[in-house]
Amino acid sequence: MAVVVSSPKSSELGSAAEVLAQAFSQDPMVCSILRMLQPNRRLLKLRNMFEVSLQRRVPGRIELCLKDGGEVRSVALLYSPGRYPPPIFWELSVLLRCIFRAGFRGLPGWLTWSNSIRRRHPVEPHYYLEILGTHPAFQGNGFGSMLMEEICSLAEKAGKICYLETSNPRNLSFYKAFGFEPVASESILGVETWYLTRLVCQGG
Repeated sequence: MAVVVSSPKSSELGSAAEVLAQAFSQDPMVCSILRMLQPNRRLLKLRNMFEVSLQRRVPGRIELCLKDGGEVRSVALLYSPGRYPPPIFWELSVLLRCIFRAGFRGLPGWLTWSNSIRRRHPVEPHYYLEILGTHPAFQGNGFGSMLMEEICSLAEKAGKICYLETSNPRNLSFYKAFGFEPVASESILGVETWYLTRLVCQGG
């Protein structure tokens, strides 16, 4: 079967959450926020959190998944210009459901991280790449690059910049290959975090 990029179906949200949980289980910021948890408990908490977020779809958030042979391999969550942050009622709903599903552990860290990154968003309208992850077992196959090409194409067609942050230094060269450049950095919870912007007509 061919590789396909599309919005995830309701029946695929669990698989998409699993992919993101696996992709971010060793992320430096995640490991800092959930440092009190063993790896298996951290993975379970991430899976629950991502599943809640995906199930509570929000207007203006573009959800993309790449499927290979019908199986979800990569997932991206992208906010359209002017749609981030999402409505407060949506955030509260997701927060309460996450607490119910996954407990309070890590909550202060998540809030500190969230408040810090929000202050850095560009003033001008922009696409915000909130999440991009590929299941570790399938990294290196170009799946993440295919999703990035789709995202960059959306931004180019709209004539808007694209913005993201990352706490994983290994991601910097990947994003730079698509025209993203660091515009700032800071330490959050002891973890270096980079903010990157992709201008219009950068190629990639």
